[in-house]
Amino acid sequence: LVPARDAARAQTLWKAGLEETGLTTVALTVITTPEMDAYAKALVQGVQSSLGTVTTYGNGTGIAFSLKIETMTKAEMESQMAAGTYDIALYPMEAASQSPVTFLSTNYMKLQSDKIERALTVAKNATAGTATAACRACEQALIQTGAVLPVFYESAYYVMAGGVSGVQFHPGSGRVSFVEAVRA
Repeated sequence: LVPARDAARAQTLWKAGLEETGLTTVALTVITTPEMDAYAKALVQGVQSSLGTVTTYGNGTGIAFSLKIETMTKAEMESQMAAGTYDIALYPMEAASQSPVTFLSTNYMKLQSDKIERALTVAKNATAGTATAACRACEQALIQTGAVLPVFYESAYYVMAGGVSGVQFHPGSGRVSFVEAVRA
């Protein structure tokens, strides 16, 4: 679901945006958590290698472009995101429950979109047979806004030794319960 990287198209759109706004200086700050700092550095390096090569307008006027990374706690990030006082946020969106609909309903950016609301309604009312497709359509609607762009996905795996049963895994919270665990 993540759009493929297209540096040439990014440069074309960047140039068009600069021409439209007439900006000669663009300075953006990427906010992130300490755990995501290495990913932020890689992201910034990729953006700078594509867009940072556009240094002048067609008339020769110079363009200054910079990206800065600011690390902060997750709570500080959420506060800035809720207030809208940030340029770019590299935020670890993690599931807090086993429900994909609950995850997709979490609106960190206070984004308002009728298309997303309709997709969420379909997903919330989906049957077992249509839930996967409905959640994918909802995720795609969210990504198409441009407000959210998944940089990477992570999976969690739980492994049990042969003969062990009764272990309860809670993927949404990451907890594991051994209360009912037995070894045969």
